[in-house]
Amino acid sequence: LILLDSLLQEKISQLVWRMDKDGKCFLCDKECDDKCPHCEDVFSCSDDHLQVHRKDKKCLPWVVKLQEGVGRILVASRDILPFELIMKDDPLLIVQDNMRDLCVNCEHKIEGTEWEYCKCGFKQCLTVCSQLSCHSEDCSLLCKVRAINDDLVESNLISKFLNISKLLQLQRSEPEKWNWLNRFMSHQDERNKNPEFEKLS
Repeated sequence: LILLDSLLQEKISQLVWRMDKDGKCFLCDKECDDKCPHCEDVFSCSDDHLQVHRKDKKCLPWVVKLQEGVGRILVASRDILPFELIMKDDPLLIVQDNMRDLCVNCEHKIEGTEWEYCKCGFKQCLTVCSQLSCHSEDCSLLCKVRAINDDLVESNLISKFLNISKLLQLQRSEPEKWNWLNRFMSHQDERNKNPEFEKLS
């Protein structure tokens, strides 16, 4: 743990967000009237957002604010105790570096003989995975890649393509997560000034 000096603690205390003065959701800043029934420190516009605030039967001590030039930041909504849990979150998605030994549908490790090759060249489980349609769009694209260069299907480059595709599919499958992701600042202007980033792009 890094102990903050008194000056920094004073700065943080000045940033503490007084939710009782402004009826806005602690997470999305939408105007609302409902406070957390457990702590009454924050407002929440929906049950889903309240679940973000309430983890393991405890109320998390922060709210989301927008700071110009930086983007979305967390600001303490009350004093934070030593060793107190501050955040517990689930990933938007999980990406894989290499799909060679994973099922292209469920992404579980392929073991034994209960698997087959999909027509796109990746492995899939011989269970319900072979009947799922969620891979059909990617499968069609990968089949076109195979027609051009069959070796690319086995490369890590294709695994990265599948990860990007999975991220873009959030826009249709889980629009709320997609909208949440797009609230983050890209810092594209700062990256464009970096010569190394320019080489990569």
